[in-house]
Amino acid sequence: MTAQTARTAKDTKILVIDDEDMNIIVLTKVLMRNGYEVISAKNGREGIAKATLPPQPDIILMDLMMPEINGWDATKSLKTNSQTMHIPIFAVTALTTEHQAAIEFGFDGFCEKPIDFNLLIDLLENIRKKTGNSKLPK
Repeated sequence: MTAQTARTAKDTKILVIDDEDMNIIVLTKVLMRNGYEVISAKNGREGIAKATLPPQPDIILMDLMMPEINGWDATKSLKTNSQTMHIPIFAVTALTTEHQAAIEFGFDGFCEKPIDFNLLIDLLENIRKKTGNSKLPK
């Protein structure tokens, strides 16, 4: 990573929403190593709250199966809220059969568990290009 990319990446905030501590820890380490700022939430309810607080995340990585509010319902809430509907949300789940359903539902991308971290970084790069978000790492 170049110094310029690192300066740009430090302004990019990713919200990881997952009820498994180990998933949050591993994702946080990988994303931070690639220059992202990371915040986390343990369920959909907490994730919705954190997504609406300034400064808002630039991207959300959302587990689908969680207590309180699952990833489906949390995404529906975020995508119908004028404050958060612009934030790209990726489904991150072991439910590999849900890929097409997740995209049709309104997720902006899908990443299977166990996570292929190279693929995840590529997905983040693609969303940067798609949205023209200059805050995302190049």
